[in-house]
This record gives sequence, structure tokens and C-alpha cells, in this order.
Amino acid sequence: MKRFFIIPAAFALLLTACSEDEDQTEAEEAASGASNLEVRDDPSEITEDTVEDDSSEYEYPLTGLPADNEEAAAERPVAVTINNHPDARPQSGLNQADVVYEMLAEGEVTRMVALYQSEWPEVFGPVRSARDYHIDVARGFDSVFVTHGGSPSALSRLGAGEIPSLNGLHYEGTLFEREAHRQAPHNSYISADHLEEGIREEGIEQERAINSLSFSEDEPDVSSSEAFEAEITYPQGQYNVTYTFDETEEAYMRSSDGDETVDERTSERIGAENIFIMSASHNVIDDEGRRDISLQEGGRGYLLRGGEMYDVDWINQDGRLVPAVEGEEVPLAPGQTWVNVLNAPLGEVVEITDEESL
Repeated sequence: MKRFFIIPAAFALLLTACSEDEDQTEAEEAASGASNLEVRDDPSEITEDTVEDDSSEYEYPLTGLPADNEEAAAERPVAVTINNHPDARPQSGLNQADVVYEMLAEGEVTRMVALYQSEWPEVFGPVRSARDYHIDVARGFDSVFVTHGGSPSALSRLGAGEIPSLNGLHYEGTLFEREAHRQAPHNSYISADHLEEGIREEGIEQERAINSLSFSEDEPDVSSSEAFEAEITYPQGQYNVTYTFDETEEAYMRSSDGDETVDERTSERIGAENIFIMSASHNVIDDEGRRDISLQEGGRGYLLRGGEMYDVDWINQDGRLVPAVEGEEVPLAPGQTWVNVLNAPLGEVVEITDEESL
């Protein structure tokens, strides 16, 4: 039987009025630099006492870790657009995401799409507005898409039903709530119970046959070099990212603008077993600086796992962006994955350092 837990909320959710279109704040950002939902367990906490004897037959498709049962492994992913503005940090729930994509938006800010399948946090957020490429990422995993607003093109696609979605523009003050300790647009959150409620209200199917990412405990049969730390430079320094390998955790711990990335409610340090850094073509498409990111053509990538960097390509495999060599998918280490999609040749914006050189 699946074991569940509820993390106590650190503070109450208070509703505040916000009628302003969230996308109007992008230029300012650049200038300023279910009912009693049973929240799923952290797979890393599963022990022999809490897992059925046959649980090893099943794996979560986005982490490769043991699943409680077949039903748990088939639960539909949820993709949440997460705000990464400095005023939105630290965020809530990123520590429990299976896969996180970090991508540029207008104003040279970055925004995230966090995928949840193996577990949900109690609260997700701050939730921010969507762009077309966020929808593309979510569709690749047949996800339920969660956003608060969007670009005109993204809203058109959501309105046409391209992907099942919950939008804070339609559920302001009901499913989505504004927290008083932050200013809009950096304070929109959705709780796990409200997310479950919205999925039920919209009649969204919650079970899906999910194509698993490729995982292996074994090191890939690909040439590699030591990678103790990776530094990613973005146009705005507030969004620079550092991943540092922790041998005890066997994961890369994340920092942003020199500060450790932690969960707002638990203060848990955030890291991932896999860091996938890829370069893709970006084109500005309107006067607001919105971008088109080409996620079809493939390109160069770095895969970091186990303290090693593997020089790979990235390919679009049925809508999912995966590392590959000569067209064959390179397996990830079982666990969580962070993906950084960059707008420059990797050698110009990514610095890989071995332990001895630090």
C-alpha cells in the first residue's frame, strides 16, 4: 500500500487582489535585474517496511526509481510553470520535481517548467505565465499543464485545448491563491489539494501510459571527463547557476546568483542526480522580446552525472528532449534531472571544473 505524508504549511495562504495582466510586468523585471489530498511520498524515503514485496517490478518513468505499484507508475505527469525572478525565490516544491527545465524568457530572465509524476509537494509556486516552448515541453510528457497567464500565442493554444490545463487567470482566488508575503506577480501558488480539485472539475484523465526516460545505474559507454562543478552564465547575473557535485548525496547541488537553491517551506537544499545542459536556437519574435526556442532540430549538450561530464547531443524524441550519441539515447542516472536550455554555444557560457582545479 502506498504511504503518504502531508508537509505542514509554513504560513497561511492569504488572498490579495490582483487584476493586472501578469505579462505587463516583464519589462519591470528586466530593469530591476484532493479534499485532504494525500501527497505522495518522496521515493528516496521508501524503505522495505513501506513498499510491497513486488514493488521492484515498477519504476517511476521520469526518475527510474522504484514505484509502489503499477497505478503509481502510470499517474499522469503535471507540468507547472515556475517563477524564477529573484523576488520569487526561494520557490516551493522544486525539491520534489522529477524533471525541471530552466529556459529564457523576455527580459533575459529565466523561467522553469517543473514536472511532477512520482510525488507532489503540498504547495507549488510561485506559478507564472506560460510561453509556447513551455507548452511544448509539457506536451512531450502528455502532462497536465499549470500556469498563471501566458503570452497571446500560448493562451490561444491553451484555449484551443492543445493540452489539458489549469490557468490562474480563470481560477484566481479559488484554486490559485496569492500569498501576502510577496508582491504580485511573484506570489501566485496552487496547493496540492486545489490542483487535485481542478483536475477533477475539468474532467482530466489522470492515468496515462507514460513512455519512460532511459535510466541506468551503470556509467554510459561514452567518453567523459571529471566534472565537479558547472557554472552557467546568463545575460543577467541574477540568473547565473552553479551545480556542485556532492559525493555523499551523489547529486549536483544547485546555487543561483551565489545563493544555495533551497525549498521555501522546508529549507531543503535542492540538487539533482542529472544535469543536462543544452544549446538551442532562440529568436526574438515580437516587440516585447518574446522568444521562439527551436526544440526540434537538436544540437550539442553536456550531461553531468556521478561527477563526470559526458559530451553528447540532444535530440527531440517524441517531444522529449534527451541526451544522445549518434542518435541513441544516453541513459540518465536514476533520480531527479535539471535541464538548462541555453541560447549560446556551450563553450561560451558553461565552465566545467574538476575537483583538483577548485
